[in-house]
Amino acid sequence: MLAGHDHIYERGEHGGSVPLKYVISGGGGAPLYPIEHRQPTTRKAESAYHFVEMTLTGEALRLVAHRLDGTILESCGFAQGHPWDCDAPPKMEGAASSGSPAPQEPPPSSRCGCVIPGTPVAVGAGAWLALAGVAAAGVVVGRRRRG
Repeated sequence: MLAGHDHIYERGEHGGSVPLKYVISGGGGAPLYPIEHRQPTTRKAESAYHFVEMTLTGEALRLVAHRLDGTILESCGFAQGHPWDCDAPPKMEGAASSGSPAPQEPPPSSRCGCVIPGTPVAVGAGAWLALAGVAAAGVVVGRRRRG
C-alpha cells in the first residue's frame, strides 16, 4: 500500500497470514510531522524531506528513498510472499527475554484524524477516497496522448 498523507517517511508491515506492506511518503514540501510514537508495525520512520523511487519487476518491488541533500534514507524491497529485505531478522522463539511483554500504547491517529496504517482501528472513508484519488491520478498521468 502506498500513501502520502502524513508528512513523514514510514515503511512497515502489518502481520497476518498475508502481511500488508506499506510505505508512507509525505516529505515533499509541506511542514514535516514529528514522529512521536512508533507503531509495532513500523520498520523505518524518519521525519525528513524526501522522495521515493520505486521499481516493480515481475513479482518484486524495490524502493530507494532519497533525502533532499542527496543521501539515501533507505534502500530495500521485497519479492511476493517474502518480508522486506532490509529488516533485521526476526527474533528466534525461545530466546532469552525480560519476562512479560512491554505495555502497548494506544494507537495514535495522524494530525488530520485519519488512522495510521498498521493500527487496529478501521480506516475511514476519507482515507480510502484519498488512496483512490492517488491511484486515479497515477492512471491519468501514465496515459500517453495519441496524435
